[in-house]
Amino acid sequence: MSGGLLDRVEVEADEEPDLKVEETTVSDTPISEDVGGSMEGLLGRTFTAILATIIVPFFLVMWFDEYIPVSLNALMPLILLGGAGVSWFWLGLQNPLEQGNTAIMSGAIVVLVALMLAVTPTLLGTVLTGSMSFGGIEASDDGSEFEVKIRQNGGSGSHDAVVNIVRNGVSVYDSTHTFSIDKSDGLGDYGLFTIPVDSVYSGNALGSSGGEYTIDVSIGGQTWSNTLDSNFMTRTVTEGQTDVTPVFIGEGSGQSCDDGSVRCVSGVSLSVWAGLESQNSPLALPWANFNFTASMTGPSGTIVTYPTVEVSMTSASWDSEGGLYGDGTAIMGDEGYAILQLEGDAEQETLSIVSRDMWQGDEKGCYTFTVTITQDPFWGEETVTASSEHSFQSQDGSETWLPGC
Repeated sequence: MSGGLLDRVEVEADEEPDLKVEETTVSDTPISEDVGGSMEGLLGRTFTAILATIIVPFFLVMWFDEYIPVSLNALMPLILLGGAGVSWFWLGLQNPLEQGNTAIMSGAIVVLVALMLAVTPTLLGTVLTGSMSFGGIEASDDGSEFEVKIRQNGGSGSHDAVVNIVRNGVSVYDSTHTFSIDKSDGLGDYGLFTIPVDSVYSGNALGSSGGEYTIDVSIGGQTWSNTLDSNFMTRTVTEGQTDVTPVFIGEGSGQSCDDGSVRCVSGVSLSVWAGLESQNSPLALPWANFNFTASMTGPSGTIVTYPTVEVSMTSASWDSEGGLYGDGTAIMGDEGYAILQLEGDAEQETLSIVSRDMWQGDEKGCYTFTVTITQDPFWGEETVTASSEHSFQSQDGSETWLPGC
């Protein structure tokens, strides 16, 4: 019996189920691999962060640098460091070495992109140095010189430009200019040098005796040829012209003549042209500097001597002698034709006139109005003279003023 009991106990002991112990395990998955759910997800977020916080700000600053008061060299490292820091924070990176391979790869990409952008300007300057282009020619505001602009894609340094200017097949200027690529605008980096007009000028570019100015600029193995602005390079007065317009009072004017005449001359308006010869009136020379004197003579000699008029780039001035000759300033040649109406001591019919009282013009006969034009030596030493004749007569109680004598 005891044997049977022992057998049952052994059997029951053998049939008891095994106790299962659940072991708690700690995941070794890095934090960075959980973000985004996969390596592809984190890498996608990495490129998005780099684009938004590093690449876009970098190129925006590069493009609009001319509008930013801070130096680009000082600003760019801050942009790249700040962008890399924002990307690092956006991606949840702390110490990638403790966050797994994906985090290490993501952090390495951020750093690599920032470094590549940091050296981009230097690489461009090294690779593209010498890739120059002609940037154009601009006249100075006062007309005394013109600037030659040379553009370069990256890089800097000093360069020598050999300049030759030819007019009518003859070299009028040959010189070497040293300049540096030390300026920039919205189109990129550039340098410039200036050439005084008086060191080049040998005569008008326009007109019957004119000749264009061709400029060749050579730097290294590159040469650019251009034509200088012909208007800018036309400074010599080649033609003058005068006219006298009478102003009448008397019958129908509301004013009576002192001597009882039906119609009489109360004054004359004097006009002068000085410019480039043409089929009609002389054309304006907006860049020219010249002086002229004007006088009117009658049967008994000179009756009006106008103060010397100085003209500089269409701005005319003279001594008004206290209002006897207008206000002393005017614009000459602002509408294409180089005309100046000389101001006098009175106004009538919208004209500024030299009144008859000034010249006491009672004597009838031939009157001649003459202008003599002289120029700055740079633009031409020749003197230009022009005159017009007018017949002052009286017939049947009315005075007349007609062209020609």
